[in-house]
Amino acid sequence: MMLITPPALTVYTDFVCPWCYIGDMYLRDASTKRDFDIHYVMFPLHPETPSSGLTLNKLFKGRFDNLQKVQDAIRKQAIALGLRYGTRTHTYNSLNAQIIGKALSDPKDFELFKLAVFEKYFGDGCNIGDSLVLQQILDNINNRKWNAIDLINDADLQQQVEQDWILCRTNGITGVPTFQQGDRYCFGVQQTANILNLLFPE
Repeated sequence: MMLITPPALTVYTDFVCPWCYIGDMYLRDASTKRDFDIHYVMFPLHPETPSSGLTLNKLFKGRFDNLQKVQDAIRKQAIALGLRYGTRTHTYNSLNAQIIGKALSDPKDFELFKLAVFEKYFGDGCNIGDSLVLQQILDNINNRKWNAIDLINDADLQQQVEQDWILCRTNGITGVPTFQQGDRYCFGVQQTANILNLLFPE
């Protein structure tokens, strides 16, 4: 009997992207309906963010007439989907979280880590670039003793993230979430049906 390899979906994402958090719910739902592999590529959404974080007012200065209204609309949408989402005031540098994510080769471990990072940031407003915050997440998702600082300083893991960023530039990815299946792309939050149609076109 010949084994059928499930299709693979490439997801370009970043932990400080609210649409990635919202879109992840639909992605998880799609994965319960059909069998497919997910390959995550880290995207540098705001790589210039200092380690202490940056207020959204400074980040989006001059870009929105009413930033609070925009943030309230995103929060309302997330809460309507059952996601934890507080009042977001800052963005943080996600590089350390991206590096640690590369260490979690078991997809189940990465999924737990990804959701925990999303909830720490969007739900609790924590600085997900802080090694102590990341250590707490690691301790909670697995009884193995991962050391956040050791992982963050691992040159091989750093290189993997750098390669992801290069791939984003090579493939012309300018925003997230972006979904890729072969030579087909979808940008922005995609509901379950759209994700499945991308993977399993009629």
